[in-house]
Amino acid sequence: MLALGAANAPAADPAKVADIGKVELASSPISNKGIVYFPVLNRVNKDDGSVVYSGALWQSDGTSAGTKKVKDFGEGTSIVALSNNKGKIYLGVSVTTKSADGSTTVAEQLHISDGTEKGTTKLADFGAGTAVDFLTPIRELVDFAVTTTKTNSDGTTTSSSALWKSDGTAAGTKVIKDLGADVTITGVQMNKGTLYMTVKTVVKNSDGTTATTYSVWKY
Repeated sequence: MLALGAANAPAADPAKVADIGKVELASSPISNKGIVYFPVLNRVNKDDGSVVYSGALWQSDGTSAGTKKVKDFGEGTSIVALSNNKGKIYLGVSVTTKSADGSTTVAEQLHISDGTEKGTTKLADFGAGTAVDFLTPIRELVDFAVTTTKTNSDGTTTSSSALWKSDGTAAGTKVIKDLGADVTITGVQMNKGTLYMTVKTVVKNSDGTTATTYSVWKY
């Protein structure tokens, strides 16, 4: 059984608040307006022997009764990023869909939550082969990276990142800059109102070899 621990005071021993149950994973809590939010990954063993997973957002106010699920995103989902700004929770949600031929497609989305199921909604779907990462509060916004990986005709893959921003609305969730093919964002940090990024660039040489360089960007 996984449990959420809490300390009543700095000198107190850690004390269990509530059992979450037999889930696959519960981790990476963040706080917002006195409430702690955390992602949970549920595992379901199907009758045909297959296993499916579903991501859910949970919250806790430090009491057993106040530790509860906010929203389950359904089979084939998981929460891959979590942040908050101006009283709202931002979530990166991964969605895996299976085609009739048995192949799978992964697409990631940005959601926002006010701590209620009804108030947890999708802001943007970034399409197949995408990954949402580095949700970073900055000023009135949350900035983040969206990396898209595509398979080329020769079987190789190409990844590219874009820096996005969101003000918590679908219309206000938009790209700031697409860094182009073979350029990916590897880290993001905000400092004194400026966003810094570490960026990986892969250069393909004429002889078929590649060279990798890293750079620092700011915004």
